[in-house]
Amino acid sequence: MAWLLSEFEDWLKENEYYDADEVKRLLYWQWSEDHLSTNDLENFLVYMACFAAEKVFGGPDARLSVRFIPFAGEASPSSITIIELKTRTVLAYLELWPANFNAFEIERVLGRMIRQLEDSKKLLAVRVMVEG
Repeated sequence: MAWLLSEFEDWLKENEYYDADEVKRLLYWQWSEDHLSTNDLENFLVYMACFAAEKVFGGPDARLSVRFIPFAGEASPSSITIIELKTRTVLAYLELWPANFNAFEIERVLGRMIRQLEDSKKLLAVRVMVEG
């Protein structure tokens, strides 16, 4: 599944969220507790969620209205919630410990996020049809 991390790396560079050196540092070095500020960590979680949503639902022009809600915990796990706004459906929710982040953990979290989003597509389709 190393291809997923590689795709995320390319996506971060393409969208110019970080320069090439910063992307390498974020994705391939073991994180420490003071690796990123709270705001920077929340941004990184949103970028992960945005990448996963684009992989599952299509590019930024997809007709899906989603909100990404990050939480950078200090003494508790951080989390990212992805909500579809029209139907108020939680599409994905993940808790994680960024202090343990390394390339394998980031890829594992991205994989779990993508699987949750894939699973939520069915629920979302039913809700849109019922509310339609």
